[in-house]
Amino acid sequence: MKIRGILNNNAVVVRLSDGKEAIIVSKGIGFSHRAGDDIAVTDSQKVFVLKNDEASRHFKDLAVEVPIEIFEVCQDIFRTLNEQTGGTLAKSLFITLTDHVSSSIDRLSRGIRLQTLLAWDARLLYPSEYQQAEWVCSVIRERLCPDYPAEEAATIALHIVNAENQRNKNAADTIIEVQAVLRIIRYTMMTDFDIESLSYYRFMIHLKLLIERVKNNVQMKTRLGTDFYGELIEKYPHEYRCAQKIASYFEDKYDYKMCHDEIIFLLLHINRLMDSAIGDQP
Repeated sequence: MKIRGILNNNAVVVRLSDGKEAIIVSKGIGFSHRAGDDIAVTDSQKVFVLKNDEASRHFKDLAVEVPIEIFEVCQDIFRTLNEQTGGTLAKSLFITLTDHVSSSIDRLSRGIRLQTLLAWDARLLYPSEYQQAEWVCSVIRERLCPDYPAEEAATIALHIVNAENQRNKNAADTIIEVQAVLRIIRYTMMTDFDIESLSYYRFMIHLKLLIERVKNNVQMKTRLGTDFYGELIEKYPHEYRCAQKIASYFEDKYDYKMCHDEIIFLLLHINRLMDSAIGDQP
């Protein structure tokens, strides 16, 4: 194969035998070669085949800007994660992970630490991915940046979720919707709730599934029976009004008409949240 261009001392662009373009990353490869040279790939070199998409175009920019040490660590991390998931992760995770790790380490070097509001919700909604992300942070601390903050795990977890499959592609959007619903509850009920309570955990699971149904326009199949409706609405009018506001929010944004059973389920979850909040108050 021939070198088409030099990106930096550690990365070159080549044309493969099938006509596809690729980037070879290897320490010093750009320093010891020039455009037009023939080159044979060795086992120690990392070859990334480019597609005609946004991720591949972004990867070229990363190859220019990102230190080779970060490339190597992120590729090792991606390989391990992909093996753990049976090879189901999208290759784009390597690009997004490399970009995130590089930019976050750069921020830290300039004394900038970002506090994310997603951490607790990500931990509850995607516990296995969050655990993987915590492992990623530990590898980065060990091999690249000893002070790499634990709070970066939330964003890394979302990158992992987005790479798993098409259904979970919009994990960050799901958490944004979760936070929107929580705001409605806080403002309507005029109180906060214990995010470490079992009630909050159960509500997060229910809410995640609800949002997936809303986005896929699928109605809940569980039925409560109409005998309970009047009694619950009369007993918990504030929770019912709050559940109706949540239903209106999803209808306005997604044109999703929430069934009455789903609204009653929300009422029950909101009531449990309020019991948890009241119980924790001095």
